[in-house]
Amino acid sequence: LELMNLHSLKDKLIDELSDGQRQKAMIAKSLAQQTSVIILDDPTAFLDYTSKHHLFDVLRKLCKDQKKLIIVSSHDLDLMKQYINKSITLQEDNVIEVE
Repeated sequence: LELMNLHSLKDKLIDELSDGQRQKAMIAKSLAQQTSVIILDDPTAFLDYTSKHHLFDVLRKLCKDQKKLIIVSSHDLDLMKQYINKSITLQEDNVIEVE
């Protein structure tokens, strides 16, 4: 809850949350499991600009401080390039680019 800034929502039912709040709650749930690998499929869906950047700040900190491997699939390439250290890009003609 702390990492995702959700303290104010801790007593709400999932049905009472907006799509963005629900997305943050699902991410917080995955972070709470304390796994060494986290896989997120389009985690920025429904998030506003500030929340997207906050999420990736949190993920980068987890990678650095807790040595987690975080795998993210996303269509938001501009955002991803600001935060990632390795990428695999799939294109329509099945070309794979590794950076």
